[in-house]
Amino acid sequence: MPFINNFSLYLRLTFCLLILACVTSFRSDFNEDSSTNIVFYSIIGSVLVSFIIRFFKKIPNWLIHLIPALVLSVPIGAKFLFSNFEVVYSFTFYLLLLLGTLIFIVANSLDKRKKNILFLRPEQVQELAFIAYSFLFFALYFFGGSFGVLLFSVLFFTMALNSTSSRMLSSAIGFIVLSLATLYFQRYEQLEISFFNGAFWAGIICGVTLMNFIRFSKNSIFTLVISLLIVLFFYCFGLKVQLFQPIFFVFGALLGSGISTLVRKDIFESQLNGLAFPIILALIFPFSLQFHEKQKETIPQLIQKETSTNDKKLILSELPAVVLSEKQTGIWKNDKEKSLIRFQLGPKGSKTDGAILRFVSNLEINKSGVPSKLTVKMEANSLTTLDQARDESVLGNGYINAGKFKDIVFTATDFSKIEDGYLAVGILDFVGKKVDTQVKLKFSENEEFPNSLILTGSSEVNRTKHSMQSDSKIGDLVTISFEIILKK
Repeated sequence: MPFINNFSLYLRLTFCLLILACVTSFRSDFNEDSSTNIVFYSIIGSVLVSFIIRFFKKIPNWLIHLIPALVLSVPIGAKFLFSNFEVVYSFTFYLLLLLGTLIFIVANSLDKRKKNILFLRPEQVQELAFIAYSFLFFALYFFGGSFGVLLFSVLFFTMALNSTSSRMLSSAIGFIVLSLATLYFQRYEQLEISFFNGAFWAGIICGVTLMNFIRFSKNSIFTLVISLLIVLFFYCFGLKVQLFQPIFFVFGALLGSGISTLVRKDIFESQLNGLAFPIILALIFPFSLQFHEKQKETIPQLIQKETSTNDKKLILSELPAVVLSEKQTGIWKNDKEKSLIRFQLGPKGSKTDGAILRFVSNLEINKSGVPSKLTVKMEANSLTTLDQARDESVLGNGYINAGKFKDIVFTATDFSKIEDGYLAVGILDFVGKKVDTQVKLKFSENEEFPNSLILTGSSEVNRTKHSMQSDSKIGDLVTISFEIILKK
């Protein structure tokens, strides 16, 4: 049984494994019952059959395309939930899949003959077929939601894999990538604002550009690796620079590469390795989302931070003050994992909470046990209000302008004793303006933080004094509070 070499065995096996990995990644979207197993394993079986069947050279081409579709008739009558959408795998639903298969068989047969059909040239027949596939794509979405889209894309792939047209394979992979992007968009709430995000559109451009880079290269495997490294670079860049949100960039690159793959006409078999680029992006995207979710979950926990001890809540700001002495002489630095600066602004009933997540503080205490210098250096782009769209606006040119003014620095050398601690008078360098600012400080100790000082306090900042316009809707006065664990 020699292998019929429409596409190389290596290429077919690679794409089959990638598609099976994509399908398997959505196993958790099915509810758990017997119908689910039948549907899921029928999809897996269809892909495996499409790969194996090409080893039998005597089977006619039209039957090779039809058999994977017949495998998908097994679940007819099943009812299940997919991504919280109730799907009825009815005979009508299956007929739409079968119709797509028949259109493919006819279009593929006419393309091989290279003859005009009535007044239509072969390439025009192919264009009409692609229009029909697009209508089927939306019809199956109407009947089966995101499951219908995924199923049609997988079926189209099984047929394209056994065709002689590299464009068919390219389009099939484009359909799969777009269906996966649709599923991701529905599954993850974080992506709801992606269409209004600059990083998303940068990702679109990058995805389209890299697909062209891969296709025009003589060594598509090398350029595939380079392209993935470029996406990784921008993702890591986004993790460092909060204003450039990496998850939207990767999602945009996924969509851009998928669209480019779908609409591209001229593609050679030597360049088909590059088609793995959008599929690999689709596979790694959930992992980048998991990291994104972990970060998103951490921030509210920090802003509402309370330390528990002996089954009780320890509120650092309510600890009794301690009197500093010569024992505390020296330089104290903040424990970055246990310290936080919070802020709040806005009119009553409409307060906005936020935090500055990355900062370094140094406190010098002289031999008399009195603070002599306090420096707090905060990264402007680590400021967050727990809303990504709002953060992008706040960090932009109209407000903080974090791209230009990267640090917020408070420096104080004047300390006067007050009832619970000290009043520090210093300079706040914020958005390019240096303004005299007062900060109340209180020092405490607790057995939960041995060999440490707990510095809590508060201040008020008038943001209009720092190059920002007054706005009654969001308020002008920003209330700052902080809980800093200091260690020598």
